[in-house]
Amino acid sequence: MAASAFLALAVPIAVGWGCARGDAQIESVSVRRVRILDLLLAVVAIGGTATVALAMHEAGVAPAGLVAARALLVYGGFMLLASPLGWRTATIAPAVYLLAVIVVGRGEDIFHPAPWAWVAAGETSRASWLLTAALVGVGITTHLVGPRGTPATEAHD
Repeated sequence: MAASAFLALAVPIAVGWGCARGDAQIESVSVRRVRILDLLLAVVAIGGTATVALAMHEAGVAPAGLVAARALLVYGGFMLLASPLGWRTATIAPAVYLLAVIVVGRGEDIFHPAPWAWVAAGETSRASWLLTAALVGVGITTHLVGPRGTPATEAHD
């Protein structure tokens, strides 16, 4: 179960790094709506992978499919929430959240994590799914209306 939550971090990070490959200054004045296209990429990649994980769980192939799907959505939500800081910086947000859950997310015991560490909650925790949905919604809204990172934050090496 823990491995699925850890491995799910790869998809949002790959999406964020892919979106960071563009030139922020050119994209900020582009005729094409790059911000919406970046969001579409994130939603399709993360949402599609989460859907596959859920389908595999339902088929009995992946017992940790629910955990992986929720983790994908949580990490994607954190990444979108941080995207106004720049895509490269945004990929750090889900990793920091996972690290915080691992280090200080323990609640009463291993089966009851701290309330803010809902990614580590049991598979069927309704509260964790509601918080995940809320985080994804806030992340999408922040991405669409938040300020964009400065060209310096998106500069290439």
